[in-house]
Amino acid sequence: SLTVGEGAVITQDGKQAVAARSGRPVAKIGRNTVKVCVLPELVHDCDVDLASGNIIFKGDVLISGNVLEGMMVEAGGNVRVKGFVSHAKVRANGSILIKGNILASVVAAGGNNAFAQEIQPHIKTLAVGLQEMSAAVQQLLQHPAFKRDDLRAGIGPLVRLLLESKFSCLPYAVDNLKKLVKNLQFGLSAEGLDNFKEFIKKAELALVRSPLAVRSLREIETLARQAAEWEQIFSSLPMGESDLVAWSILNSNVIATGDIRVIGSGCFNSSVHAGKEVTISGVFRGGEIQAGGNVFVREMGSKCGAATKVVTVSTAKVTVGYAFENASVVVGGKVYSFDREEANICLWLDKKGNLRS
Repeated sequence: SLTVGEGAVITQDGKQAVAARSGRPVAKIGRNTVKVCVLPELVHDCDVDLASGNIIFKGDVLISGNVLEGMMVEAGGNVRVKGFVSHAKVRANGSILIKGNILASVVAAGGNNAFAQEIQPHIKTLAVGLQEMSAAVQQLLQHPAFKRDDLRAGIGPLVRLLLESKFSCLPYAVDNLKKLVKNLQFGLSAEGLDNFKEFIKKAELALVRSPLAVRSLREIETLARQAAEWEQIFSSLPMGESDLVAWSILNSNVIATGDIRVIGSGCFNSSVHAGKEVTISGVFRGGEIQAGGNVFVREMGSKCGAATKVVTVSTAKVTVGYAFENASVVVGGKVYSFDREEANICLWLDKKGNLRS
């Protein structure tokens, strides 16, 4: 007999014996030499809690219990949880299957690139918006009716006016980036990540905290150039298609580079971000879905008017079985707002870019 680590498989002539526990002998197979193959899978037979500690493993992870408050699971492969995930973090380079509920947690399928994928649209918003703001400032400064004496201390008043009237999306994008960067640990050097955080600080100062302190157009142009550079970096990251499946989601942030499917009661007050399609077999009440493909929601919004939003790309189709007032759908930038209850809605863009239903 042999003594091997947990998960080892002994094979000979088509027969197998699996080591269920590390350090325990495996049954003898025949009289001849056997082949030992160690499978890259960690089987955790109980809850992930303070007693077990966090789980960080290079291969697949199978958890027969729950992932409890304050705990973290990270896997280089796939993750399967037979119970629920509550107030915890689960991250996998592969796909994630959670048979129970996700409660007040962060779950990301696709590893760090999943977080990078969620950051991309906000970086793009900054890059495009700052470039347009720079052009708007130039036009206003060149207008003969504009009084330059009003800007002796800098263009800050003009920047604040533009932010309030035309570019309100920029402070919103900065706030989202500030929240998302806390979970970001992708394939940049430590210096590169520090540089990205420094860029966010500068953007926050100019666009959120102290727009009146902006002195010259060059400051806005520099931010616009840096935002475009970061957009290029994030868009060039390789994105695999890792899926996420869960029974229900409540007060959580879930991300996947592939599809997301909620197969149980539904999704409540949560952020759902998928690189491909999103399917909510139950209800979606409160929160936002961002998808890179088609979206299906059986029931969207609530009678009390909880803000509920679906955003997807121009080539996608959004199907909603039933929608309540105050829900909205954005397809390729075109917005459809529900001002009354509606049933059996299908939204898409035609060849001319018009929103159809």
